[in-house]
Amino acid sequence: MEIKACPICGSNNLGMPPYSITEIRISLSGQYYCKNCRNVGFPIVFNNEEDYKKFLGLKNNL
Repeated sequence: MEIKACPICGSNNLGMPPYSITEIRISLSGQYYCKNCRNVGFPIVFNNEEDYKKFLGLKNNL
């Protein structure tokens, strides 16, 4: 199972950027909008939940 997560906050609550056509073009290029921290960018892709949880653990220790 592939998990996409925000590189800034680690959330997997991602979606299409809101509002303008420019932001929609960004999402079509593979970028996502993080609904938690509002970052627009490329997500980190994890191949499994174990790797994603390790990443979250690293984010919490910083």
